[in-house]
Amino acid sequence: MAMSMRRTLRPLVLVPLVALVVACGSNDEISGGPAAANTGGSQLDASGDSSQAGAGGTHAAGTGGTAGTGGGPAGASGTGGQAGSAGQPSSGGQSGAGGQAGSAGSAAGQGGAAGQGGAAGQAGAGGAIGPEDCLNSTDDNGDGLIDCADPKCQADYECVPSPVGGWSTSQYRIGRVDADPSADCPAGFQTAVPLYDKADLVEPPADCACSCDSPTGGGCSSEISCWGNKSCTGTPSSTTTLLGSSCKSVGYLSTYNACMKTPEQVIAGTCAPKAAVAQVTPWSWEQKHRMCQFNTLQAGKCVSSAEICIPRIQGSQGLCYRTGMACKSPYTALTTYYDGNGVDHRGCTATGCQCGQEQGATCECMSTPCPVQLFWNNYNCSTLPVGSAIENYCTSVNFNPAGSATAMVPVTHNSGSCPASGSASPTGQVDPTGPIQLCCLP
Repeated sequence: MAMSMRRTLRPLVLVPLVALVVACGSNDEISGGPAAANTGGSQLDASGDSSQAGAGGTHAAGTGGTAGTGGGPAGASGTGGQAGSAGQPSSGGQSGAGGQAGSAGSAAGQGGAAGQGGAAGQAGAGGAIGPEDCLNSTDDNGDGLIDCADPKCQADYECVPSPVGGWSTSQYRIGRVDADPSADCPAGFQTAVPLYDKADLVEPPADCACSCDSPTGGGCSSEISCWGNKSCTGTPSSTTTLLGSSCKSVGYLSTYNACMKTPEQVIAGTCAPKAAVAQVTPWSWEQKHRMCQFNTLQAGKCVSSAEICIPRIQGSQGLCYRTGMACKSPYTALTTYYDGNGVDHRGCTATGCQCGQEQGATCECMSTPCPVQLFWNNYNCSTLPVGSAIENYCTSVNFNPAGSATAMVPVTHNSGSCPASGSASPTGQVDPTGPIQLCCLP
């Protein structure tokens, strides 16, 4: 029997080589490198007016995994870098944000590229601080220094000594005296106080001349003589000096008499010397100083408790307190200025002046020639005269009965003047008023 032979063909089972290749390939993951902290923003203004910025943290990117050998699946992506540590904040600053982790590599036949590390965080903004107020006893800009101790204040402010023990008043004024009277005081000071030094007072002496007071002791004089006869011969029975228009007794007269009068004579008077002010030049006072005052209740602090902080005046001179009280150390130099007012006492003295005898006086009678009136038994010459006698003429006078007689001449004396000689001397001065007393550093 012929038998046909057939070979049965079975499918060949192939062992998957892929698995073997995988088994032989390397699939170890490459881990990311250690985190490296990034330094944050640099410090800001070192003067102390701003706080330091916080340090922002960054991290370097993790290294990507190495691609697997052969055609197997790509290795896993490298681990992203860890966020960097945040910087420590300074006063007022905020810390920077940490960096973001790197992105995983994409699957590929070759190993994925390493993800980039996160960008560094921005530095924190400095805290806002105000400027230093140099007169408020406070540290305004946070640098630990107050008022004049702060370098920010030292250009425009200064420390000055306080008086030992102070004064009893709670408010007194300190200031700088300088020689710039036309300029305004700097900000912070009160209005400038004008200061007048007595040495700057211009008071020319008076221009003096000698003169004389009005005469005294002068007048008019005459004599009346009477005889007991009608011819005015022989020795007169009476002779009387008559002064001016005064009433005087001429004695006892008999019934029949003759009288005669001499002409009027001027009696020169005398004068007392006096000084005449010919001219007085107006006085003036030039202001060469001023004081810029500062209320010490508004002063700031200094490092030393024995000093106070006040505004500085460039180019100023003396430092003084105006208190109206006794000076205290170290302000021991008492200096007196004035407000520019004064009382003028300038004049002249008559020392060195002389006066001569009166000149120019006259005696004026009511009629010419000048008569003398005679009165009978009347001692004040108030009744009607009973007779008269004239100058240089023998005049008959009848008294009936005989009796006492008085006489008066109706004459007027006109005074003259006395000539002056010699030289008068100026005297007196302008006395300042409104003193301003300052206690200053020597």
